[in-house]
Amino acid sequence: MMLYLSSNKGYMMMKNELMKLVGQEASVNQSPTLRAKLVAVHNTFCTWEVVSGLYSKRNEDKVGSKFSLSHNISENCFYGV
Repeated sequence: MMLYLSSNKGYMMMKNELMKLVGQEASVNQSPTLRAKLVAVHNTFCTWEVVSGLYSKRNEDKVGSKFSLSHNISENCFYGV
């Protein structure tokens, strides 16, 4: 698990780490299907795309829609708290 300081250097490390994960799927509590794919990393947030859930077909009509999360929350989707 990576820890970042409240500094520009720590922020850039987090952003660079997230950029390596673009295209990967993760469990995301904010997604209607609880799964999403990281599609872009911006200066202050990340864009996610809803994908089909692993265990349920609930909210399948939302697949393909996009939403945004902060870098901190996005990183937690991959590495946990």
